Amino acid sequence: MTVENLANLVVYVWGALSVFLYLFCWLNVPVLTLFLFHRLSQIRDPFFDRRPTTPTHTALHLFCAGMYGILLPAFYFLSTRLRSDLGWWDLGRGMNTRWTITLGVLCIAWLTAHWIEAILRMERPRFGRHWADRAVSSVALLLCLRYHVWARGIVSLQRISRREQDLLGYYLQFVAYPQSCFMAVTFVYGLACYESWLGAQRAPAIRRWRRAIPATAVAMALLFAPYLLSLPRVTHRQALGMVEQNRGLIADVARDGQLDPALIAGIIYVAHTRDHPRWTGDVMEAISAKAWMPREEQPLRIDMSVGLCQIRRSTAEQTIGALRNKITLIAPDRWTEILKVLPGQTNSDNFVDPIWENTPSPGLQALTLRIAGLPAGASLDSLLQKPDTNLTLAAMMLVILRDQWEVAGHSIAHKPEILATLYNIGYERSKPHGAPRANDFGRRVAAFMQSKDCRRLLGETE
Repeated sequence: MTVENLANLVVYVWGALSVFLYLFCWLNVPVLTLFLFHRLSQIRDPFFDRRPTTPTHTALHLFCAGMYGILLPAFYFLSTRLRSDLGWWDLGRGMNTRWTITLGVLCIAWLTAHWIEAILRMERPRFGRHWADRAVSSVALLLCLRYHVWARGIVSLQRISRREQDLLGYYLQFVAYPQSCFMAVTFVYGLACYESWLGAQRAPAIRRWRRAIPATAVAMALLFAPYLLSLPRVTHRQALGMVEQNRGLIADVARDGQLDPALIAGIIYVAHTRDHPRWTGDVMEAISAKAWMPREEQPLRIDMSVGLCQIRRSTAEQTIGALRNKITLIAPDRWTEILKVLPGQTNSDNFVDPIWENTPSPGLQALTLRIAGLPAGASLDSLLQKPDTNLTLAAMMLVILRDQWEVAGHSIAHKPEILATLYNIGYERSKPHGAPRANDFGRRVAAFMQSKDCRRLLGETE
C-alpha cells in the first residue's frame, strides 16, 4: 500500500467518523444528561462505585470519556487547525494557535492514557490527587472555557439578518448550537479537574501505566493520523510540473485579464508548496466537494481551497455573485448567455460596488467571456475542478482586487506581492490604504516570480 492510498483510507475513515459525530448530536442531550447525573452522584457518594449497577456506570463513563473527551476535541482540532472554518463559525481563525493546539493535544493524550488504563482495569476512569492530574485537567478546563468565551464573542461578527422573525433562529444557530456542541467536552474535563483537586480517589498504581502508556502512543498516532499525513506539502518539482503543464492556459488567462503570467504561476506554485497537503489534499478536496452546500442548508460545510489556483469555494461564490449582479455592465452583448452558465446559488457582498461606478476594466470583460462556452447550469465544483475555469475565476479575483484599489486611489497594479497577499486573505480583509504590506504568501509569490524556474517555464509564453 502506497502512502497516498493509506492517506486516502485514513481520510475516508475520519470522514465516516465526522458523519457519525454529526448524527450523534441528536442523542447528545439525553446521553450527556444521564452522564452528568451518574457522574455527580458518584462524586457525592463514595460508595457509588460498589452498587450492583456499576458495570453500566462504567460503560457509560468510558463511552462519554472517549466520545466527548477524546474523539470530539480531536475532530475539532483536525477540522479547524489554524485557518479553517467549522460550520457557520470562523472559530479556527482566532481560537486556534500553535499554543492552544499543543496544549489541547497534550490534554487529549492525558485523558486517552486514563481511558486506556480504565479499560484495562474494566472500571471507570479515575483521577487521583496528583500534581500531573491536577495540572493537566486544569489546563484542559481553561481551554474549554476559552472556547466558550470565544464562541460567544464570535456571534456579533456573523453577517445575518436580525429581523424580529429571525431572532429564534439566530439564537439557536449562533449561540446555543456552538456552545452545546462543546459543552460535553467541558463537563468531562471539568469533572476530572474537580475529582483531581477535591475528590478522595487515589491515583492508579504505577504498574498500571506500563501497558497504558505504549497503547496511548499508538492511539494518539491513529487519532491524529490525518494531521500527520497532511504535514508534507507538494514538492518543488511537483508544483513546477503543474505550472509547466498549464503554462499555455496561464498565458491566455493572463493576457485576457491584463495580468502578469508570472503572478498567476507564482500563486499556483506557492499555494501548493506552502498550503496544499501532498498526500491528503486531493482526497480532502473530493470529500469537501460532496459536503459543499450553501451556508443556510449545510452545517457541516467544508470551505476548502480547491483546484489549480487553490481558490476557496466561498471566495468563488463571492466572485460569481459579483459577476451575476453586474453582468449587464461587464458583458452587455452576451449577459443572458453567461447568466445561464453561472451557478445560481452564490453569495455577493457590496465590496465591488465602488468598482462598477466606473467602466469595468477590459480585463474583466475578456475573462467573463471565457466562461460563455461552458454548459448551461454549471455547478460551482465543476467550475473549480477544471483548470481553465479555476484559472479564470482566480484571475477575475485578482482583477477585482486590483481595480478595487485603483478606484480607491491606491494602485497595486505593479505590486504583485500585495495582489498575491490579497488573493490569499480574501475580499473581506481587502481595505485599500496607502501603506499595504505583504504577508508570507505574497512574499513567496514575489520571490518565485524572480526565480530562474519561473523565467524558464514562462519565458516562451510571455
